[in-house]
Amino acid sequence: IDALYAYLMSIPPIAVANKSNSGAFSLPVRPFMNFWNLLNFPNRSAPENPERSAQWLRGAYLVQGVGHCASCHTPQNFMMGVDFARDFQGGEINGWAIPNITASSLAKHGFDVATLTQYLSTGIAPQGTSFADMHTVTHFSTSAMKVEDVEAIATYLLTDADGSIPPAASAPTPLPEAESPAADSNMAIGRRTYLAACAGCHGSKGEGIPNVAPAMYGNATLAMDSAQNLIRVVLNGIPTQTFTGNQRMYAMPPFAHELSDEEIADLSTWMRAQWGGQATAVTPSQVSSIAGSVR
Repeated sequence: IDALYAYLMSIPPIAVANKSNSGAFSLPVRPFMNFWNLLNFPNRSAPENPERSAQWLRGAYLVQGVGHCASCHTPQNFMMGVDFARDFQGGEINGWAIPNITASSLAKHGFDVATLTQYLSTGIAPQGTSFADMHTVTHFSTSAMKVEDVEAIATYLLTDADGSIPPAASAPTPLPEAESPAADSNMAIGRRTYLAACAGCHGSKGEGIPNVAPAMYGNATLAMDSAQNLIRVVLNGIPTQTFTGNQRMYAMPPFAHELSDEEIADLSTWMRAQWGGQATAVTPSQVSSIAGSVR
């Protein structure tokens, strides 16, 4: 592709007037799009704030403009437009729960400028590895950016409304019912399932193995309010992924046909309580509603 681009750029340009729009009468898309843009993007100017640093302004331009992070990480309105009143508060796309990336939420999951820059630059951080559509973003986009631009993105996202960056929280401590589950309880079943099916790669203490499997300790997916992404990963697995610096993660096998809905629910409940600080139990019906498209 680089060679093809170099060749095309070597061809002398030719001044040719563009063809006029001949489909305006039979297919009047542009007027409708202009009206939609007017309703959903009333202000198209670059973010400006004289009280913010040049780094913040650069990050605002990259996030709100060319990076279009809000297209996924902001809920949509009834016209499928971005609901800027709920900027970066997460949403749902193609069955995935899109994380909340407001400053307070990122800090809650342990991100600071350094770790968020690391995640966007490499796809790997203490909070986990990028996967699904976010792996496409880190692998093909943000990992190719200048580190100064990635730091600007991290600074912008982590700066709250009053201009300060909230301190990064520590990884959640295990809940008592997960650390010492009662015999034959759902927590105990979930823990046994983890040790039998997951610990070989992710470690008995959730420590992971570099270039094999990410750590579960401190993993942001487990700390999300929704268990949706965890359930989907357990059901569908994750293919082998490559990251910058010749790093990779081995493929995770799917367990949709290996574990029952009850086992996956207990497993997810225990993992979220052990490493995510989440006390809400995952139910078999939640697993079943997601597994319907897999089994």
